[in-house]
This record gives sequence, C-alpha cells and structure tokens, in this order.
Amino acid sequence: MVPEMERLARQSWTCVKSLAFKCKFYAYPKFCQGCFMDRVRRPSRRVRKGLKRLCIGIFLSTLLMCCVYIMNKRFYENMRAEFVYNSKGLAQHYQGAHFLPNFKSPCWYEEAPSGDPYKNNLYLNVTDWHYIVDPFKKWHDDWLRRPQPRNRWRLRCLPYFYLIGQSKCGTSDLFKRIQNHPDVAQTLGKAPRYWARYRCDKRRPISLNDYLDLFDGAAETIESAQLASGATNYMIFGDGSTGTLSGSTNWEHCPENRGRDTQDEPRTTVSEVIYKLQPFAKIIVILRNPTDRLYSGYLFYRSLYRIPQQNPKDQFHNKVVTSIESFRKCIKLHTLRTCVYDKHQDMFDVRIRHGFYHVFLADWLKVFPRDQILVVKMEDYHDRMKENLRRVFRFLGLGNLNATAEDTIVSQGISNKRYKKDRTFGEMLNETRWVLDEFYHSHNVALSKLLKDSTISWKSTWH
Repeated sequence: MVPEMERLARQSWTCVKSLAFKCKFYAYPKFCQGCFMDRVRRPSRRVRKGLKRLCIGIFLSTLLMCCVYIMNKRFYENMRAEFVYNSKGLAQHYQGAHFLPNFKSPCWYEEAPSGDPYKNNLYLNVTDWHYIVDPFKKWHDDWLRRPQPRNRWRLRCLPYFYLIGQSKCGTSDLFKRIQNHPDVAQTLGKAPRYWARYRCDKRRPISLNDYLDLFDGAAETIESAQLASGATNYMIFGDGSTGTLSGSTNWEHCPENRGRDTQDEPRTTVSEVIYKLQPFAKIIVILRNPTDRLYSGYLFYRSLYRIPQQNPKDQFHNKVVTSIESFRKCIKLHTLRTCVYDKHQDMFDVRIRHGFYHVFLADWLKVFPRDQILVVKMEDYHDRMKENLRRVFRFLGLGNLNATAEDTIVSQGISNKRYKKDRTFGEMLNETRWVLDEFYHSHNVALSKLLKDSTISWKSTWH
C-alpha cells in the first residue's frame, strides 16, 4: 500500500507542476503580465472562476494524498519497530532457563489481553495462506463460542522441533506421521511459513506473537494433559514449514539484516534467529536427490497454478540449461554463498539454487550442535519407513510404540505426492538428468563431507 501511495502522490505532484503555469495564467492573469502568453486571448470570467476551483481542488487532493502516504509509512515503520522489539524482547527473556521446567515443550505463562486476543492477528487479516488461515479461522470461531475463564493467564509454547527440509522432499508425509504419535499435539496445519516468509514481509511483517497464536490450540492440549497427570508433561509439537532451511528470499527485509541493503548475502540467517530464541530446539532435515526434487517441483508448481502443460519435458530441459548458465555466470562474479542466496537465480517453476543443501546446512551447523540436527534421506525414508520413523521418534525423545500403532502409522497413504495428471508425463529426459547430475555432483559430495556421512549421497548418471 505504501508504494502505491507514493506513486500516486508523485504523479499528482507532477500533474500539479505541469498545470501550475496554465492555472496561474488563465485563472490569475495579473501574474503573467508582460510574459509571452499575455497576448493570448483570455477566457471569460466564469471559466477563470472554474479554473480557480480546479487549481484549489488539485492542490488539496495532492496535500491529502501526501498526508495519507506519510501516515501509512509511519504506521508500517511503527509496526516493524514493534515487531523487532517483540522478537528481541522474547529472545532475550525466554532463554532455556525461563521455560517452565514441568513441560518438555518450551512453554511459559503470560497474561492474555482483554477481549479477543486474536482479533488483529495478521494471519487472519492479511495472509492468503489458506492451509493455515482456514483451520485458524475455524479454531478461532470455536474459541469465541466457548465460555472464557476468569483467569486470564494462558499457556504459550514455541515448537519443540522444526522440520526444515526443502519442498518436494517428503516433508508433508513425515510431518503427518510424526503428528500421529500420541505424544505429539495437533497443530493448525503444517507450515505457518513464518521464519522464512511472513516474518520478513516488506509491507506487513507478522510479529512473533501472531505466530505463537497459531499454537495456542496445541498449548491447550499440552496444558490439559499436564493438569490431568499432575507430573511432567512430555507432549510436544512442531513446525513443518518448507523453506526454513534455505531461509527467506527477502532476507534483506528481515529485521536482523535491515540497513544492510548493499551486501550481497545475509549476515544473519534464520538459523541464528531461531537459535537465539531456542538454543535447544530439535532440527529435522529431510533431503532428496536434487535432480529429482527439481523435476518434481517443476510439475507441482505448474499444476498448482494451472499453467498449460505442453511438452513439459522439453520445456523443463530448456529452463534447466538456462538456469545453469545463469548460475555459472554468477559464480564467476560472486561467491557460491552469494549466488545460492540470490533469489534472482530462481525461475518461477525451476528453483535450481534450492538443491545446494550443503550451503544452507553449513549455516545451521554454525550455530546448532550436530546432535540437535537429524538429516533423513527421503529415498531411504520411503524404502525403510518403519526404521526411519523409529529413528525420528528417538531423536525427539518420544515414547516407543507397540507393533499395532507402528503399523497403523506406516500403512497410511503418502501425502502430497505427484498429481495423477502429472504422472502421465513420466520421467525427465535422459539428457536433462545427465546435465543436472553433472551440475549437482560436486555439491552432493560436499554435503556428504559436511555431515561426515557417506550414506547421504545419490547415484549419478554423470560418470
């Protein structure tokens, strides 16, 4: 809204300047005595009177538009300043020692505001992310119908774990099966997309408090279980937003990077922000062969936005070649990290930079200890699902399940798999696979060395 106001104000001011001399001459002839237009025939008194009113109207309209622009700009600056204050304040106050000791999840009590605390939540009023907004609206309507307790203190919790794998790597399926564990509280959707997107929105950044509102339902579940047991509560919940691994594409608008627009890459990443807030958070990363991930994402985005699919294999190949050429030109001028964090290297449906897993994971490993990060290979996850789910549950400290419960979770259908109409296209061209395998090979090797795990690798057709 602010850029629109600024554009309209500038156009109006340009219009006023262009009409100023004409209005000055026709409406007020005495100001132009002796000028070259003095010999032009004057309009009648009635016309001059109308022109005077027109000049006054243009001036007042421009003045009003400028005032509205300034007020909106100050409003958004105050909103951003409040967001930065809230984020820094919570980060400084709620360190590990300040979380409640009788909850496994990072929880605390705070006084709820009077009235409806969710009325001005920007997730409800601004975002169009219906995967979160729709269940949040439903939960909010149910909350309004419930009798509110006199005690205005409410339990607030941060996610115990973050599932940060890239898109089209099986994050939806893994998150769904984790939530089926009895010690995991249900959340309003999988991906709030807070850390990598809405927190750094240029126009309306969402505050940390609005993000926490999404988990109040899970916090109520945890609180009820704790009151029923009377002992330490071991229930947890998580955030499964894809894109958290690679961080925000608008990192220059994030509060921690503001005022550093001249730099080519982020000095502070999402991993550092989460670590300052939750130094003991559990991080789960699920990765897929970057070649297959890119093709799957290409088909997904084109189907999601209903783009006509004509010769998709050939189109994909051409876009891959163009993207690789652009990225290699960037590497000649900048560092690898700069190019990987450059959003201009992405096409709408071919996001080649998201396959540089080792660059993103290196930033996470700079702040989080290795034992707090679990890396899962998607291909192994699907081949040995029961074994990998046990590994994930152990990592999160969840209780063991009996054979029946395990079989129930494993037997569920795969979530967010390729659309049925996209399966008719088959696999990518062999030539395209060869080009991508050659492009990603050295970076896959770098990932294996970074994690010191030879199993994190993929077969290549390049050799």
